[in-house]
Amino acid sequence: RLSAVVLTGAVALFAAGCASTPEHYPPTENGVLAFKSIPGGRLIKTSMPGDYFKQDNELFRRLFRYLESHELTMTVPVVSTVGEACSMAFYVLPSEKAKAEKNEENVVVADVPEQLAAVYGFRGNNDAESWSKGVEEMKKLLQAHPEYEIAGAFYATYWDSPMVPGFLRHYEITVPVRKRK
Repeated sequence: RLSAVVLTGAVALFAAGCASTPEHYPPTENGVLAFKSIPGGRLIKTSMPGDYFKQDNELFRRLFRYLESHELTMTVPVVSTVGEACSMAFYVLPSEKAKAEKNEENVVVADVPEQLAAVYGFRGNNDAESWSKGVEEMKKLLQAHPEYEIAGAFYATYWDSPMVPGFLRHYEITVPVRKRK
């Protein structure tokens, strides 16, 4: 009982240190496929070759160093690509855009446009096996929506810190889509 209280408190303290960018969308409920307009904004992004699930938090460390050195607020969601090459990006709060204007070693600053996407919510561990199964499940669900077609690569959207235990984490599989003509 005491461990549950301590765990809950630790998760709340970490979450209090992150800001959700106000222009961005709320998380998608677990097990739900939704079609959303994902707002554009400024990102700081890093990438590297290799398997996302074997990169040992190097992507996160690079971005965290950039955040610290530029006195930027850590935000959610965190966006990551999974595949032969992997990447991770944090949104920059609009009030802090002036602090994130230049690229630095391993970190690129980019403004991204609004995007229509299909989003599928999950709770639990995110590993290579879960990711592959989730993408396949999402592809099947998308077949029930012939009015949309896939318009880009699948990517992960994370809503929790790496400090949150895996079984409590919420993440989404996201893919750009467009309406069929």
